[in-house]
Amino acid sequence: MAMVPHGDPVVGNPSFAVSIVDGPANGRGFLAFNVGGCRPQVLPILCGPFYPALVPPPALIGMGPLVGSGCNARVTYPVPVPLDYALCDGVLCFQGVVLCVNAPVPGLSLTNALQIVVD
Repeated sequence: MAMVPHGDPVVGNPSFAVSIVDGPANGRGFLAFNVGGCRPQVLPILCGPFYPALVPPPALIGMGPLVGSGCNARVTYPVPVPLDYALCDGVLCFQGVVLCVNAPVPGLSLTNALQIVVD
């Protein structure tokens, strides 16, 4: 399972997006993100490192269900970059969190992190 970008994070790009790919079908995807660079942190409820900064608290947005079959499902979330040149060189950290609902015991899994610099 991975988080991948679509397009370039440049000022004024309304079609920039991120996706969770190769995840479990019918899993529920969430996008966690925060300003600043990615750095590994341990949260007891997660089974791996969580990369978006914890202070201030990261945003968590529902991306929706992963669509596909088996472990080849995906979900895409648009992240349009506004036409605001003050955003240039801004750094964001994105990571996908997936709630696996089809497992005998529902659980959470994580994608890799993406550190994005706005051009």
